[in-house]
Amino acid sequence: MRSSWIDFRSLVMAPTDSLRAAMARMNEQEASIILVCDADLRLKGVVVDGDIRRALIANPDLDQPLVSLMTVSPRTVTADCGMHTLRALAESALSPWLPMVDSEGCVCGLIDLVRLRQEQNRLPNAVVLMAGGKGMRLHPYTLDVPKPMIPVGGRPILETIIRRLAGFGFERFYISVNYKAEQIIDHFGNGRGFGVEIDYLHEDQPLGTAGALQQLVGRETLPVLVMNGDVLTRLNLRALIDFHQHEGVAATLAVREHTYQVPFGVVEMEHHRLRELAEKPVHRMFINAGIYVLSPSALATIPEGEFFDMTQLLDALKGTSAGVACFPVAEYWMDVGRIDDLERARDEFEQHF
Repeated sequence: MRSSWIDFRSLVMAPTDSLRAAMARMNEQEASIILVCDADLRLKGVVVDGDIRRALIANPDLDQPLVSLMTVSPRTVTADCGMHTLRALAESALSPWLPMVDSEGCVCGLIDLVRLRQEQNRLPNAVVLMAGGKGMRLHPYTLDVPKPMIPVGGRPILETIIRRLAGFGFERFYISVNYKAEQIIDHFGNGRGFGVEIDYLHEDQPLGTAGALQQLVGRETLPVLVMNGDVLTRLNLRALIDFHQHEGVAATLAVREHTYQVPFGVVEMEHHRLRELAEKPVHRMFINAGIYVLSPSALATIPEGEFFDMTQLLDALKGTSAGVACFPVAEYWMDVGRIDDLERARDEFEQHF
């Protein structure tokens, strides 16, 4: 079986080489990409099948130079890119090829993302995506579509989440649905179109942020990853599972540092005397990131058929012998819960995903 790491040298050509030569090279190497580089292997662009087809429609001259038809500034990764990033890209990238460059922009590798997707190790842990809420703070967008189906970066938020999770090796999903559930089910179906398996946890009535998880009692024997359906993040979710198992806790809560600057000078007094005056102090705190790992024992504490929030569950578990661990999120994280958050997520999507 061919490796996902390709010997790229045979696919390097100069900007002045002809389209005819590039087509011959692609056929010879059984590849659908040419890396257009200068004499120092500095990547100038790529030529893929689509570029060739568009070029032939515009100008059928096979002797035209590659510089006239190549895609400049293609998506690349650096040599220090981690495997979790590559796995995520394997699920989300439109192109099957990903050039790797060093700090000088010189090609040092080429990755076959299709092959990588086939090679990567799958995780046996199930994922639950909470997508049943009405998204009241995102009106008028959510009048017609459920919040997780609002498009960001050209596709629904929930689709980006699923693609990233699949990139980490997760393949079994539950989606908790209620509000406009048919739109979510019609889009994702059984998940096979996205390379995963999807079942649905139906809420005939709102059950809070944890109530629907009671349906998993007896069905899942391993820790379950639970994630809000409106969270976009670069967090290494495989590492989160590993952390939870290492800690041996009932639950793990992902937390994010949040800072808030008071826009005024803050006065501290004692017996009507000034004790301290702090000019616009910055307060730092950790907030709930909407991502959890729950052991089967934690699921078993959720009451059946009752409204039950995740905060209630964690509050009950924190006093047990196993307890609740916290996992800080240092990577990009965005809770798309308000209109200004949605606008920011759309502005930042290409930078992070």
